[in-house]
Amino acid sequence: MQTDAPRGPGRPRSAEAHEAILDAAMQTVRAVGYDSATIEAVAARAGVGKATVYRRWPSKELLLVEAVGRFVAGLPTPDTGAVESDLAALLASTVAVFRDPDTRPLMTGLVAVMARSDAIAEAVRGGLHASRHGAFLAVLRRGVWRGELAPETDLDLAVELLVGPLFYRLAWTGEPTGEAHAVTVASAVLRGLRPR
Repeated sequence: MQTDAPRGPGRPRSAEAHEAILDAAMQTVRAVGYDSATIEAVAARAGVGKATVYRRWPSKELLLVEAVGRFVAGLPTPDTGAVESDLAALLASTVAVFRDPDTRPLMTGLVAVMARSDAIAEAVRGGLHASRHGAFLAVLRRGVWRGELAPETDLDLAVELLVGPLFYRLAWTGEPTGEAHAVTVASAVLRGLRPR
């Protein structure tokens, strides 16, 4: 007697194709680089037709925004019980994403496209950026709730103060970043956010 009901048409297959395309997009960028990645190559790697990809994403950039956003959203939000160690861990994982030889060209490529396309900029800010920003906000809110941070802390400004030094080094000075630098940044910013 057969106990498994047959899978209905449409939705599950569509969802599987969607995930396969996102996986293929990241794999393609890792294999050939951001500039050489094409919708055709992604479709071939995912085992779908080009039309299937274009129905979901009208451009390579929008596809990669969602692919990277999914990757970043999967990063854990630490909860060590102390805001300083939580922030240091978040900053260290952010540095790791930017320093990864596979994802760094992709991220810098998207930043460059943001300057030329309002649609891409909106997609990055609403997806990839919002996901990471939300993780920082969650950690900072817990810090306020536990009394580690002043209740009047401007949380959005705090995130900018935390992430800004990392981006400055990665994008401009080329100075090394890593876990030690993340701890230093977190400690320096938190000194100004502690209750008086």
